[in-house]
Amino acid sequence: MAVWKPLLYDLFNHQLGVSAMALTHPSFAARRRTLLALSLAGLACPLFAQGPAAATRLRLPYYADSRNMRQTKFALAQAYARLGIQLDYVLQPSARALLDSENGRLDGELVRWEGLTELAPHLQKVDVPIYLFRTRLFVAAGSRPVPTLAQARQLGAVVLVRGVRLPELLAAGWNNTQTVSNFSSGLRMLLAGRVDAFLAAEGAASEAIAQEGLREDEFSSRVVDERYLFHYLHERHAALIPALTEELLKLKSSHPTVLEGLAANPNIKLPK
Repeated sequence: MAVWKPLLYDLFNHQLGVSAMALTHPSFAARRRTLLALSLAGLACPLFAQGPAAATRLRLPYYADSRNMRQTKFALAQAYARLGIQLDYVLQPSARALLDSENGRLDGELVRWEGLTELAPHLQKVDVPIYLFRTRLFVAAGSRPVPTLAQARQLGAVVLVRGVRLPELLAAGWNNTQTVSNFSSGLRMLLAGRVDAFLAAEGAASEAIAQEGLREDEFSSRVVDERYLFHYLHERHAALIPALTEELLKLKSSHPTVLEGLAANPNIKLPK
């Protein structure tokens, strides 16, 4: 208010064409206060009282170009389109995306794990599982038995992809981790013997193996964590959640997740 008040006064003075002396007249002061109150109400309504009818375009962040992310963007676009809403996707690092979604600069989170509201109380979960996220621990085939998550903490070096939050959370407090910017680098480091293990998202790691011309049998791995991921909206869009939930349930059908429901639908072709 301290910033907006002088700017609004200047605007009103200019539009009313008053002189400096007239500004001090009691009748003008009363009119100015009324105009100021009405204008602040007009400014506040679009920003803080936006209902579902007013939301026709939303901005959501994504932080990786993996198959699961591409398919999630496709699925959400389908569901929102049935509500008359268009989505714009913004590529951002994971931590920055969460900060911008929580403080309202973006409209929600594409997908995050259950329980996110403990970290970001202004985000509300849409309670339909989008897909199952699995974290795998990879070692070079023949180099060692695949360790458990607890055993990996005792290894000499474990590599993670920077910004992939769930593996980072699983390895929080470890003193043997290194980070790389992409999955291909992590796999190459593992095969070269520069690290002992690679803690990574299953889907993205499998994509990188294929893209790099590597073979699955060059690695041994085990699933060390799995959890469903959900879509989140900023609380100002809470009124959208019931209708959006209904649309996502239609896409999910009888399957455990939305992406599995879409994959089973012969009339829908998911992005690769």
